[in-house]
Amino acid sequence: MADLGQALQDSLSRSGLGGMLVPFQNADGTTAAPGITFSNELGTGFFRFGTGDMRITIQGTSLVRYRNDSTAPAGERVPLQIWDGLAWVDVGVASENFTPADQAKLTGIEALAEVNRTPAEVKVAYESNANTNAFTDADVTALAGVGSPVSGFMTTTALPNTAVAVTGVGFQPSLVNFQMTVGSSWEASSSGYYDGTVSKCVYRRNDDANELAGTLSDIWFGANGTLSLEASADGTSMDADGFTYTTTGFTNTAAFVIWTAYP
Repeated sequence: MADLGQALQDSLSRSGLGGMLVPFQNADGTTAAPGITFSNELGTGFFRFGTGDMRITIQGTSLVRYRNDSTAPAGERVPLQIWDGLAWVDVGVASENFTPADQAKLTGIEALAEVNRTPAEVKVAYESNANTNAFTDADVTALAGVGSPVSGFMTTTALPNTAVAVTGVGFQPSLVNFQMTVGSSWEASSSGYYDGTVSKCVYRRNDDANELAGTLSDIWFGANGTLSLEASADGTSMDADGFTYTTTGFTNTAAFVIWTAYP
């Protein structure tokens, strides 16, 4: 009877009146028959899959596992994984959680990819490729005007030493070409240019028996440097919306001018 009494004393109370004196040990179990299960659903519960690997099975399918990820460095260990139907997916890297979609994105990032590059770094990386020559804002502005010269016509009888501004060009010219003629009892013509620094022209005048031609260092609106100074001028400046010239020898003689301004 003593041994029977001892056995009764060692019985574990079903109502929780007493605790166990040693650890409770379960069978390892399997995916289909877990070691810890439920009376109404024997295929759902916990089982030991292997060393350092405990899993949760639901209706015979292993869906969650806890493992000893001691091979990874501290702070990077992932003890918890879930089964997404195709593979085990990490849940939590250190203190961060990633969904399967997040994990797929991270997996797709190229090796050595950089983030948060500065505009200067992006520029250098882009221009390191072929056919990616850089253009400054000034280059773009200049290119926008290439092939788009502007021409105009004017009649002038300005007095000497008068600054004449030509506006409405739409840009600051880099070069202005002139075709000019003037005359009363005689006729004269000239062709010239102003480049923002110097003025040059060639001229010709037919004055009775005198017919002269030559090159002058300023713009002669149909004048002749040897015989007279009628309608001569010098380029003064290239302006934001045109150009300016200053008359030299105008004597109220009408000069007809066709000009072409280039960006």
